[in-house]
Amino acid sequence: SEIDFALLNQKIEHPNISYRAIGRQNLYLYLGYKHPLSNIKQISLLDLKDTPILCNIHTISPESLRVLCGDYGLEPNIRIVTNDIQTIQHIMNSSPYGYFVRSNSIVRDSIETYKTKGSFHLIRQKLTTPSYLAVRNNFQISWELDQFLNRLRTAEAEYDARADEIA
Repeated sequence: SEIDFALLNQKIEHPNISYRAIGRQNLYLYLGYKHPLSNIKQISLLDLKDTPILCNIHTISPESLRVLCGDYGLEPNIRIVTNDIQTIQHIMNSSPYGYFVRSNSIVRDSIETYKTKGSFHLIRQKLTTPSYLAVRNNFQISWELDQFLNRLRTAEAEYDARADEIA
């Protein structure tokens, strides 16, 4: 009934788990069409200082976003935290919110699938977030798992390249 390993977007402190960084993912900003910056191609974090932010902990936690933005001297204006895709779509279609998503996020795919009105932007500072392999202590990583992680890194890089073309 124990899990030997898991792929995570953030570390969870636990005495029986060790972590191995396996890559980084680009973080994109999605702006609803009512946002005043939605038609601007190059946006910096400073441009967002007054923008209300919607967070989804499956994409990036509010704490992680605060750390990333804090590296640039900015405190994100996080107003809503939700995991419900319909709520996210409603807010993004009706309000001038910003929403950070990972390049390979299911939420990004869902936004594109349901034709939410708005636009994706790659922030000028090119924010990235780590991906981790969480491993139960004393678990041996097999050759097959190592090969899988290599394929995962390659797939993430290819997805990021395609996502950069969209943004």
